[in-house]
Amino acid sequence: MVWSRLAKSICAQIKDSVRRSHAIFETSLMRLEAHHNGRLQQTEKQRLSVRKEYAPRIARLALESRSLRDLILHGLLALLCCCLRVKLTLQIVKTTLH
Repeated sequence: MVWSRLAKSICAQIKDSVRRSHAIFETSLMRLEAHHNGRLQQTEKQRLSVRKEYAPRIARLALESRSLRDLILHGLLALLCCCLRVKLTLQIVKTTLH
């Protein structure tokens, strides 16, 4: 009888300890889940910000820089040559008229 009561007491203590540990584990798990959800929301906000704000701006700047590059390589040189020819022609005309 004494052993039976002792065994029941030890089992009750072990069950109580397991319940407390499980409650602490559940609480920690809920905190971890809340923290993880907060990080996910933050990441989603940053992703939307990049998609709506920064990506279009970067794309526009890339197009502008490409356009300027093409203008310098192809269009501006031709424009400068044309302007120089006109300027030289005007100088020649002025010198011949004077």
